[in-house]
Amino acid sequence: MRRVLTILLVLSLSAGPFAYASADEIEDARQQVENTQQEIRDNADRIDSMEGEQAQVGSKIDNTTEEIAALMATIALQKEEIGQLKEDIRVQKKKMNSAEKKLKKQSARMEDRIQAIYEEGEVSYLEVLLAASSYSDMLAKSEYVSQLYAYDKGLLDKYRSSSEAAAQEKAELSARRILEKEAEDELEQEEERLEEALSGLRDSYDNYDERLAAAKSRAAQLQARLEEQKAYLNRLEEKKRREEAAAAAAAAAQAAQEAASAAWTSATETSSEGYVNGIPVHIASDLEGYRQPSGTTGQDVVNFACQFVGKSYVWGGTSLTRGCDCSGFTQTVYSLFGYSIPRTAEMQLLYGTEVDSLDSAKPGDLICYAGHVAFYIGNGQIVHAASTTSGIIYGSATYRTILGIRRIIS
Repeated sequence: MRRVLTILLVLSLSAGPFAYASADEIEDARQQVENTQQEIRDNADRIDSMEGEQAQVGSKIDNTTEEIAALMATIALQKEEIGQLKEDIRVQKKKMNSAEKKLKKQSARMEDRIQAIYEEGEVSYLEVLLAASSYSDMLAKSEYVSQLYAYDKGLLDKYRSSSEAAAQEKAELSARRILEKEAEDELEQEEERLEEALSGLRDSYDNYDERLAAAKSRAAQLQARLEEQKAYLNRLEEKKRREEAAAAAAAAAQAAQEAASAAWTSATETSSEGYVNGIPVHIASDLEGYRQPSGTTGQDVVNFACQFVGKSYVWGGTSLTRGCDCSGFTQTVYSLFGYSIPRTAEMQLLYGTEVDSLDSAKPGDLICYAGHVAFYIGNGQIVHAASTTSGIIYGSATYRTILGIRRIIS
């Protein structure tokens, strides 16, 4: 009797372990998603701002290009003017040389005339006239004096004119050289100014290209991170829903088991005829001639379960020898090892601890399919109450699509 009570108590209190996705984990995941979404919005704003600024720089480049075209035309004219100035300087230099030669020639004549006056003695035009011997001689001498005066005056005027012309040509040459230098300096400054302006704008535009590329790369990284965070959040929320459903099912199963335990306890208080070796008669009768349940591992569970291969499948049944369905088979076997699991395949899919893949499965784990459940026995094989045609048989774990793998014994 005491053994029966112990088994019933284990059946009523044993539940598979739950690894709840906590509210804090879910909230943290949601906050990460929101933070990443905000980063994406901020990054998009930066991209829009940079594209706008780059467009403005591009417009400035266009304007500067137009300015450059105008200045290039101006520069071409300046170069043409400089070329004309150089030609003018060449001509002016030629004129100045000619004027200087003429001045030199006039200077030589003046020197010859002065030397002749010096050598002959200084005789005034009046002395020449007074030396006349007669009136007719005086008239002749007067004509000579007039010619001599005219000659000297002409000689002096030509010298003065040649001197002034030479000075003027020299001054004109100097002025044209100054104009040429100023034009060349101005041209050089214009070219430097334009090159600096255009270079600065191009550097700025290229810098925007680099910044935009970096920002767009960051946008792609943020989007990828957001997708990962959303997927993680969805997994946490789905896990929480499944765990809550499993917890609810476990609670319902425990309540049902407690009710059954109370009923069995009540029955054992009046009679012990309903139990054999501490196991209810309706289950003990199934085990006559079979190895009794023993051990504490998943391998012990499947070793016990495999001895019923060949027995019948009965929908809704829980008898290991007279007939059971898939979930009745797994529930009854686990109950004999002290574990209470839900009655249906759908609820067993939500019970116990989730196993992530078949490679990680161990003997005793439940392999869950759509509306069906089986024991995993290792090496990719299962034992299960398959159908009314096949009964309890061995099979491949992948004969159908696996929806989940649950571990009852940790």
